[in-house]
Amino acid sequence: MFATTDFGIDRVKEIEDIWNTLRSVQPNGPLVNSEFYPGWPTHWQEPNQRRDANAVEKVLRTFLTYNASVNLYMYFGGTNFGFTAGAND
Repeated sequence: MFATTDFGIDRVKEIEDIWNTLRSVQPNGPLVNSEFYPGWPTHWQEPNQRRDANAVEKVLRTFLTYNASVNLYMYFGGTNFGFTAGAND
């Protein structure tokens, strides 16, 4: 089993600290961001969340410089039959 981390576009300035924390519990093995979120969910009746595509690309390229793996969380949204996907209330 491997330890992973998750963080979004806003924490890329801390990437060295994040990887160092991961390495403190897992000295070997892959560097993995298992839940990279470029933005945040948009709830019903809220303005749509938007991120600059160039900023997201820059972060993804940064991951590659570390030979890290990344899972894009909620790359494109959706719903379910109860219309409660992502509901916080």
